[in-house]
Amino acid sequence: MNPTYCKVFEAVGDYSAIARVCELDCRILLEANWNVTVVSKFLSEELRPHVQWRPLHVPEKAFAWKWATARRFLLQARGEDSFDCVHGDQPQIADKCDLFRLHFLTRAASNRGLLAPWRGKRALTRAQEEVVLRLEDRFMCRLAHLPREKSPHVMFISELMREEFAHLYGVPTRSSVEVNAAPPAKFPSNSERQTARQQWASEADHRMVIGFLGGTHERKGFRHVLRALESSKDLFLLFGGPSSEGFNIPDALRSKMKVVGFVDDVNEFFAACDAFIVAAQFEPLGMVALEAASRGVPVIASEGVGALPTLLQYNCGLAWPREAALEPLVQNAVRDRAAMNQGATRMCAELGARHYTQRLLALCDEAKGRNEGRTRA
Repeated sequence: MNPTYCKVFEAVGDYSAIARVCELDCRILLEANWNVTVVSKFLSEELRPHVQWRPLHVPEKAFAWKWATARRFLLQARGEDSFDCVHGDQPQIADKCDLFRLHFLTRAASNRGLLAPWRGKRALTRAQEEVVLRLEDRFMCRLAHLPREKSPHVMFISELMREEFAHLYGVPTRSSVEVNAAPPAKFPSNSERQTARQQWASEADHRMVIGFLGGTHERKGFRHVLRALESSKDLFLLFGGPSSEGFNIPDALRSKMKVVGFVDDVNEFFAACDAFIVAAQFEPLGMVALEAASRGVPVIASEGVGALPTLLQYNCGLAWPREAALEPLVQNAVRDRAAMNQGATRMCAELGARHYTQRLLALCDEAKGRNEGRTRA
């Protein structure tokens, strides 16, 4: 009889970065001959014939209400069945899981002053964030102090997240850092780079092209990038990401940047760049940094980016200290691009799908062993 696996997250498929990781989890378990059940509101069309889908109800109301009611609806959709491994990606049901992957900590963002302001139209957003913050604190504190027999294995997506959680709530009984799988290395040829540059950044002339896909979200650090651009002479910025469409470029930067909006084909975008910037003040991982490196673009990341230690370990990125000038770092990245590509190749080989598959299956087998002979409450 095949072992049983239950994935619990509101979306599984090509809906968001987390949803894509959840889809990969399901595919790995299916290929390993586990019977897979999915509790979600949205599910990939391709996965539906191969899994048992238990549709999740998500209220069409304010996000604070969705967060507050999620536990009830998640457990209701899951039902009373026992599974060899329950793998959740939402903190509201962490104590009912065997594996729980932690993607974000609202308290860490709050401590950095990254929540919405208490003024104007954003005040309502801030009020909801405060509700979520207090609820999340309660769940996380409980998670950190669960007795061993009831504690899930917490999968931190970066060392940054492990350190933040331990500082804020304590050290969970079972945990490990499990970075998401790096994409396969695939570098563009020189001709492909020239074509992409002409398509995306013909206005750059002989300047170095830097890419940024954080949009206008404050946490992603776009203002920091724009300030650095002001003092530069040889940089040209391709500015994209969520809510960047229609961004009003400051007069002083009109000749130094181009707004590209939401980017569908990131491969061509990366090929046009001499370096890629991840400037977030708090980014639990920053999967886009690994994606950029896998496409041959040196990455320059701020110290609040969870992927930074991995980039530095494999010499495919540089750290951007908060007060440091950006242009000299880009110059160094351009100069060392060949060596950084070698590091990226190594990173993708050692932290790619094979490594991630082995780790996930090992964790699922451990969970199965813990559950043998007992029924989860």
